[in-house]
Amino acid sequence: LQHVDLFLSVSQYYADFMAGYLGIPREKIQVVPLGINPHGFELRESQRRAPFTVGFFARIAPEKGLHVLVDAYRIMRESGELPEARLEAAGYMAADAKHYLDGIQKRLREAGLDGEFHYRGVLDRADKIAFLRKLDVMSVPATYDEPKGVSLLEAMACGVPLVQPRRGSFTEIVENTGGGLLVQPDDPRSLAESILKIVRDKRLAEELSANGFRGVREQYSAVNMADRVLEAYESVICP
Repeated sequence: LQHVDLFLSVSQYYADFMAGYLGIPREKIQVVPLGINPHGFELRESQRRAPFTVGFFARIAPEKGLHVLVDAYRIMRESGELPEARLEAAGYMAADAKHYLDGIQKRLREAGLDGEFHYRGVLDRADKIAFLRKLDVMSVPATYDEPKGVSLLEAMACGVPLVQPRRGSFTEIVENTGGGLLVQPDDPRSLAESILKIVRDKRLAEELSANGFRGVREQYSAVNMADRVLEAYESVICP
């Protein structure tokens, strides 16, 4: 540590966590939020006739929480407030996660909802943007404290509202942009209720969409990330 002038962290959460975990003086860590190139991420259509679509965009693995979202989706459908709906998922899936996805599909089949779920696999940039623009809301209810959250930025860049557990970097991403709602971690019912809140309140949905679309461009762009890195380096070179 004595030979390192500065550490960079991609989130406030991770800076605080790693300071304690590795014994790094907190003043030696600067936060440079991740950024994306928003070019091509066009605003989704806010008024669509298609069934209300809930999305999941992350690696297919237990720790990413697709099963939590599936349980929330079942609760939503059983509420009777959504006569039609879809659950769309995309993202990398390792061979050893096939059993996990099979279990999710079985759970949906037992609930009579398997026809409403689609796994789209790994998407390239164009397909990813098209996938996100078809969503009405997105949630990645990870069961651990995620330090990054790039897929959340990409969803908001298309104006997709988020519903995320209050944990890890998710909290600061949602609070910094105003592009979503935060819920209790590992709580399908809390997740379902917040998604239904967006279903019921069109004005709220539009507000979250606009906030996220604007917030990503103002705070989480690749240009902003580069500027923040430069500022961090200059703070060491030219104190």
